[in-house]
Amino acid sequence: MKVEKYLAKPGDKINLSKISTDNTQNIKDKFEAAKVLEKNIEKMRELQNRCMQATNTRCF
Repeated sequence: MKVEKYLAKPGDKINLSKISTDNTQNIKDKFEAAKVLEKNIEKMRELQNRCMQATNTRCF
């Protein structure tokens, strides 16, 4: 999934009304979307665990 065009740099002003909400990123159906979501959730878990280990506290 290419996310570069969705990333905002510090100081950028974002107008959400100019961003299309119907972009599917070439995901074909709900089953494929569920797989992508699960993969991203697992990646977030790993990153949060690394953050918590590095700070030895909650990661917010």
